[in-house]
Amino acid sequence: MSAAIYDQTFSLQVTNGDTGWIGLGGTKQVAVDFDVQALGATSIQFFVDRLTADGATSQQIWASGALSLLGVKGVSLGPGLAVGEVLGSSTRIRWQIVAPITGVTFHVMLTTL
Repeated sequence: MSAAIYDQTFSLQVTNGDTGWIGLGGTKQVAVDFDVQALGATSIQFFVDRLTADGATSQQIWASGALSLLGVKGVSLGPGLAVGEVLGSSTRIRWQIVAPITGVTFHVMLTTL
């Protein structure tokens, strides 16, 4: 049964940012959904990082590519899924906004599989 690990809306973001580290509690597979609801910028790109075993280093395991339209983009992460990377103990979502004008509003949801 799936359960939400992280569920947050970010309103009118005009700078690059991240969620901070999200503990996975031993979860091996997750789905990450991004819903771009307002795009007052040229584009936004999302990244998923994992915390490596040393507990101090991050490794990017997925990037969305530049999104320039409203809508939902999702990815499944973990062994046997679309992105087969081992997740580690924690993950974070980062975003990069290109040429912000009025800001970007988006929703991020991370769900166990």
